[in-house]
Amino acid sequence: MHKKHPLRSLFHLTLSALAAISSARADVVLNGLFADHMVLQRDAKVPVWGTATPGEEVTVTFGKASAKATAGTDGKWIVKLDPMPANASPEELVVAGKNTLKIEDVLIGDVWLCSGQSNMELRAGGLKNNPLYSNDILSANFPDIRLSFFTKKASETPLDSIALNWAPCTPDSVAKFSAAGFYFARDLQKELKVPIGLLWSTWGGTSAKAWTSLEALNTVPSFKQLASHEIDLYHQLPFITTNFPVQLKAWEEKNGRSDTNNLGEQQGWADPATSTSDWISGSFDLSKEKLGTPDGGIVWVRKGIVIPETASGKGFHMTLGKANEKYFTIYFNGKKLVEAGHTPPNFYLDNAGTGIPSDLVKAGTNLIAMRIVSDTGASGFLGSKPSKWDMSFPGATTIADDCQFKVEKKFDKLPPDALAERPNLKVIAAQGVSSYLFNGMIYPMIPFAIKGVVWYQGESDTGRAFAYRTMLPTMLNDWRARWGQGNFPILIQQLPNYHGDMVPHVAWAQLREAEAMTATNLPNCGLSCAIDIGEGGNVHPLNKRDVGHRLSLVALAKFYGKNIPYSGPLFDSSTVEGATIRVKFQHAEGLKSLDGKPLTQFAIAASDGNFIPAEAKIEGDTVVVSSPQVPKPAFVRYAWIDDPERCNFVNAIGLPAFPFRTDTLPGPTDNIP
Repeated sequence: MHKKHPLRSLFHLTLSALAAISSARADVVLNGLFADHMVLQRDAKVPVWGTATPGEEVTVTFGKASAKATAGTDGKWIVKLDPMPANASPEELVVAGKNTLKIEDVLIGDVWLCSGQSNMELRAGGLKNNPLYSNDILSANFPDIRLSFFTKKASETPLDSIALNWAPCTPDSVAKFSAAGFYFARDLQKELKVPIGLLWSTWGGTSAKAWTSLEALNTVPSFKQLASHEIDLYHQLPFITTNFPVQLKAWEEKNGRSDTNNLGEQQGWADPATSTSDWISGSFDLSKEKLGTPDGGIVWVRKGIVIPETASGKGFHMTLGKANEKYFTIYFNGKKLVEAGHTPPNFYLDNAGTGIPSDLVKAGTNLIAMRIVSDTGASGFLGSKPSKWDMSFPGATTIADDCQFKVEKKFDKLPPDALAERPNLKVIAAQGVSSYLFNGMIYPMIPFAIKGVVWYQGESDTGRAFAYRTMLPTMLNDWRARWGQGNFPILIQQLPNYHGDMVPHVAWAQLREAEAMTATNLPNCGLSCAIDIGEGGNVHPLNKRDVGHRLSLVALAKFYGKNIPYSGPLFDSSTVEGATIRVKFQHAEGLKSLDGKPLTQFAIAASDGNFIPAEAKIEGDTVVVSSPQVPKPAFVRYAWIDDPERCNFVNAIGLPAFPFRTDTLPGPTDNIP
């Protein structure tokens, strides 16, 4: 047996000790918000924070400013740099402990957080091919505007850090960034001549409750109950995912909806060579009644598309629109590409589509075939809202027309009790759960020094518009309290006009009213109007140039002290004068009709609340509203429907009047918590 050499043993012990020390030591790490090309907030204490070895001293230096901190027992440290004036000359932010980090090309200016849902998320790159906006994007070289990009993250618990990249504004970077945010920053920077940094935290199709902390939601009983329900439902997702397919299959077998044979495929209906002389022709949204499957069934759709030589051999993506149920099979030139069946969580109400492999794409006519299974008259594509097929290959357009249909199987009508027994897939995506986006995309940024917040959201909350009166201020007040910067400026972009079917619903009007009430009641808060620049049939109107410009006007006037007009006519008061109502406005200099035609979208009602379209005449800084059908008027409204067409009431600088009403009559969302 060999004895260990004492020096060798000591050497091994020394190495082991060094390894243990090395493994215990943690390098100084910065929060992911701090990265090359960033902007630090001017004229404010600037927090800089991260982690290090417990007890380690960390020094942060930026130009002449310097501060030190000692990492706590949890390894966290934070310093606050003294306020600094704006500076467009890049400098290094240096963080030194046992290791040294350098963040380069850092400017000092104003940092705005741009948050909300899809209209704040809509990227400027989507405007590049539109002649109205293309030059704005292609010429967007603004080195003093800095854009931030980070990965979407929904989380059940608050996250300490977030991965983020900053980039100077160029045509390439802005194409991937918020169009509304870009236009806001462009006009702001042009006037202020200081660097502008934009934190961009958005997620399309999300509700304000997801952006609000659980602690804040719990202060309102109805919000607390909803949050608890959503969190419980999300926790059930693994169980639902496992059991739903089994339950649905059993129900289908019991009620004659079983689908096992795919007879259409066996008979070659996906084959381009198969004749379609006995098929029905029509557009993709052909109803089930016209197809003879009002209670559900299995329907095939075929569509020939012509691929140009320039796109031959190149893969592309095909979008089919929103399906009530993702229960279909897609073929391209006879090859099966995708089969979506009973799989949750995206079985109900989800966008459908598929990528087309390059080896299947040929010049000339190509065939798309789809087999749609609808368990009931309310399921599937057909008979739901009009759908479309969009192709992404060069020169492609929507091709929903000129489709051909054939019924593989008709289903019998089911009694009410059988329909009631059909398994209901109650699931919720993480980004839809109360507080989850606050935890993943807002909390990690606190307490990063900012100038203020631009909030553009509400489309997903129109069904709960009355509750938004409480939800929005609850969220914004909570943000302010957590940031610890006092009542920093908040800009709210009011929802534009929208409603595809032009029915005078008022849920969107109620949501706009909630936004206006919030802007009025919260200190240091501004509201921008877009009632004239929406697109009735498009929930994502392209005109984000005017959106950004109007937001910048409000910011410059309310938060930067610029003596400029910034608002359209804003309701002040009303007085009944016999058979008329006289309405007085703020920001009423030069009231006029934008197109020279009579003012539109005014309505008047007696005490019964039956509103009638009214005549409106401008008299100085007032408008006199009347209708021969309402000899004793009590209330007046302006643009107080979801999609008021051709709003032409403006002031001297052409800014639109804000929607308003003088009544407090109940709306469709008043009793929805």
